[in-house]
Amino acid sequence: MAKKLTEKQLQAIELISTYRKPKLTYREVADKVGVSEQTLRRWRQDNEFYVELKEEIVRRTVLDLPDVYHSMVDEAINKRNAAMTKLLLQSHSMLTDKTKIETFEVPRPEIDVDELKAMTERFKSGTDTSDEPRENVQLTLQIPPKL
Repeated sequence: MAKKLTEKQLQAIELISTYRKPKLTYREVADKVGVSEQTLRRWRQDNEFYVELKEEIVRRTVLDLPDVYHSMVDEAINKRNAAMTKLLLQSHSMLTDKTKIETFEVPRPEIDVDELKAMTERFKSGTDTSDEPRENVQLTLQIPPKL
């Protein structure tokens, strides 16, 4: 079972997670909570404290998302900021870096190897009935591997 944070730890989390100006220093947070700065720094190394602090920061910043989006739109449109436009479009899933590649199998005609060998032998021996002159033709039999 996870340990429960103390009242002083919760007070420290509330003060640290406040990101609006004026932001308090560790010394000021420690003084307000009634602990030493060293204790506050030790708490910051504690996993439970860290997780709760992170969750509180997320809770607080979610409330400001509408203001953030309005600022992004202002920056993208009024200041013609291409990077902000890209970020804004990506945040609405309207622009992605994904590339979709479709693959398909090309049907291969069946090759009768024995028939090809027989045709090659007829050609070499001169018993082939094709109209091509024999001296200008070079025949190489290569059978591609099946995919």
